[in-house]
Order: sequence, then C-alpha cells, then structure tokens
Amino acid sequence: MISNVYLLFDIKLNNIIIISTMEKNKEAGNDKYGNGRLKLAVFLRDKILPLIKNTNFIENGTLLGAWRNKKFINHDDDFDFGILIDDMTEIKVIFDIIKNNIGKCYHCRLIENYSHKIEVYDPAFGKFTLRGKGYYNSDFHYITVDLQFYLKQDNIYKCLYYRYPQKKIEKNIIIPTQKIELESELFNSPNNIEKFLKINYGCLDKNVKYCEKTGMYFPKRDF
Repeated sequence: MISNVYLLFDIKLNNIIIISTMEKNKEAGNDKYGNGRLKLAVFLRDKILPLIKNTNFIENGTLLGAWRNKKFINHDDDFDFGILIDDMTEIKVIFDIIKNNIGKCYHCRLIENYSHKIEVYDPAFGKFTLRGKGYYNSDFHYITVDLQFYLKQDNIYKCLYYRYPQKKIEKNIIIPTQKIELESELFNSPNNIEKFLKINYGCLDKNVKYCEKTGMYFPKRDF
C-alpha cells in the first residue's frame, strides 16, 4: 500500500517519478521484534563473523538509527550488516561457514534474485511477504539479520542489491571501519557514516518523502 503519492517529471529521463511515503509492514517493526533481532546480531558478531575474514559493518536502517540516537528505528523490519567481497565466489564460501556453525536455533539461506545476500533468521517467530515491486513475492522472517554483499571494483564497492540503481561507494568511505553504539552494543560502522548514509538514502531528515523509482529520500519541502 502506497499513501500520499506525489509525481515528479524527470526531464533527464523524460518520465514520471513516483514520490511517496514508504509504508513498511506495521507488524514487523523493531518496536515488536527489535530484542530478538539484536540478540541474533550479537550472536553473529561474537560467534560467526569472526570466522569470516571479510570486513563487516552495520548498514541501512540499522546504521541510520545508530547514527541518529544509538537506537533502533521503530518501524524498521530487520537488522542489516554489510559484507565486503573481492569476488562473487566468496559468497558461497561465507554461506557455508555460517551454515556449518550457526547451530540449531537459527537458520540461514542464500538470496540471489532481488539481492545477493544471506538471511540469517529465527523461524520460530514466523514470516511475512515483502511488499513492493521487485521483491518477486519473496517471504521474509520477522527475526532476520541481513548480510548484504558489496563487491569490490577497482577503488569502489558496489552494493549487490538490484531493486534500484546499484549504489557505488568509494573504498575510503567504508574502510577502515569505526565503532558505533546501538542499543548499548558496539558494532562496526563505515569509516564515514554520514557520507555512506547519504549515498544510500539521500536526505537523512526524519520528515521526508520516498522515491519509488530510485529508492532515495527527499525533503518534504521540495514538493
């Protein structure tokens, strides 16, 4: 469901861009499942990610909440890690390490349609269908940690997420990683958090509109 729709005419692309308030599944927010997601993320941070030599850091809505006030964003529906890779063959190697060490309480699966990522999840809390074009009616577990891959190309990393134009981020914006607090826990973060977030989101204000075509946010005052 899309509410408060605005239309912009993009002169460069000669087409209409839909601007709307992005509506997430109201039953899947961190206000309800945040504790379970944090528990899973801390388990991965302490027990699984040290087995993987690739650089990792929190990203997307998880990073945005930490950057704003060290808290989850209530309506966010997962926990996000980024993983840097030099070659696509590393994905299966990382997946096998996780699968072989994750134990019985959690499950994992490799996603290769709308994104190249690994979902680590707790099946006990159920799942829902992801909304929006380009998800291919994929299901998603309420307690999920996403491990999103970033592929190195020369001096940049390209995010392997395909629903929108792929984000390309300069190496020095991501590494060396720093530390950031989230819900009283410390996680790795990109080197330049604000630049990283602006590349991924556009406007970082809370009072924004969402562009369905680009996956970016714009200030409401622009409309």
